[in-house]
Amino acid sequence: MNNAKVFFGTNVLLYLLSADNRKADKAEALVAAGGVISVQVLNEFAFLIVYRYLAGRHCH
Repeated sequence: MNNAKVFFGTNVLLYLLSADNRKADKAEALVAAGGVISVQVLNEFAFLIVYRYLAGRHCH
């Protein structure tokens, strides 16, 4: 029996917010099925979201 857990990387979390519905739906299905997200991945995700938000504000 294989007890390996699925590990989600930063890209899977970013795909949840994707404008591409196919990618967003696939990422949602994967995450809903369960798995592991490390603190490092959460930190990277938070950094990228904040960075993109701030970069978008400075472009206007």
